[in-house]
Amino acid sequence: MKKIAVPILCILVLAAIPLVGSQAQPDLVISNVWGTKQYDLGTTTVTATVRNNGNANAGTFWVKLTVSTQGVGQGTTSSSRYACVASLNAGNSTIVSRTFNGTNWSSYSATADCYNAVSESNESNNSKGGSSWMWRIKYGEIYDFELAVGNITLYPAEITLEVFYEPPGVSVELEDVTFYLGPEEVVVTVMRVYIEPGCAGGEIIINGNYDDGYTVTPATIELIVEE
Repeated sequence: MKKIAVPILCILVLAAIPLVGSQAQPDLVISNVWGTKQYDLGTTTVTATVRNNGNANAGTFWVKLTVSTQGVGQGTTSSSRYACVASLNAGNSTIVSRTFNGTNWSSYSATADCYNAVSESNESNNSKGGSSWMWRIKYGEIYDFELAVGNITLYPAEITLEVFYEPPGVSVELEDVTFYLGPEEVVVTVMRVYIEPGCAGGEIIINGNYDDGYTVTPATIELIVEE
């Protein structure tokens, strides 16, 4: 920071005025967020822990909970729901959750004070997301997931998908692997996942290759399997 020379008298006067940075303010953060897929009900639930790390209490604010698909290239869709927190004292935490229809969601996120109702000491740390799921399923069963595939170029192109990586105990098959898409066109295919007994999950990576050699942004999906 550049130093500016000022008269001594002025320095003494400023020292008697409280600095803005020293004022007590709340600081709302998402300390944890996770997702659960309930396959027998066909629903997905996102749960978040909201903490006030500041040195002042926070009044009423809203938390935005979002689920989204994860596609190869362009092709992400999302759905959001909101939870109201009446107040949150300094140093305290609260848990909020919302349930969404469907289980073909691949990532999730939470944003505290999404409407900026609370004046915070730090306004840039309100969001957190992830893609590690708790699957409430039985081992040895097959599950189908929708996978969006998009062409982000300005010209028609052929895109071929490949299963770049599947973790031990997980077998992945794609319903379709080759697509001819116009500029910014998006289609949906089915990714079939088979979970073997004893599998704890892992990371699935689906690549896409253009016919001219370029690579589409891959879809990376992290799975945590619970019996």
